[in-house]
Amino acid sequence: MATYSVNDIINKTLVAKDNVLGYFDKPRSERSQLFRKNEIIGRVYSWVEDPKNTGQIFWMIEQKDGKYMYVFHDSNRLTISEPLGKSQQEKEKEAEEQTKKDEKGMFVYYFEKYGKIVLLSGLGLAVFKVVYNKYNPSK
Repeated sequence: MATYSVNDIINKTLVAKDNVLGYFDKPRSERSQLFRKNEIIGRVYSWVEDPKNTGQIFWMIEQKDGKYMYVFHDSNRLTISEPLGKSQQEKEKEAEEQTKKDEKGMFVYYFEKYGKIVLLSGLGLAVFKVVYNKYNPSK
């Protein structure tokens, strides 16, 4: 499963994939609202840590009246309506590849990456031409 930074989620629209509770005033408060499957919860304003110190987070959803609702983060019950872009793993892989390019230089990097394939393809094509011309009955 892809991992995203909380900054990738902020300003995105949160949607319930399953029944989800939204808490008024503060996380885990007694006042809550049930969001049903496929119901739009709202735009993520920010996030806060669970007041029970579980290491989990709650998404802060700004409401029309300027107050906030808090929704417990559960990737099995929540989704984002907009595309998120690249995950942390993809960003790290790109950064690693860029570092290799910078260290080796563009030519050496791409030659190591694709050179063998190009050379073997060229060699295969040359062998094919020789064999084809030798055994082609039309000549």
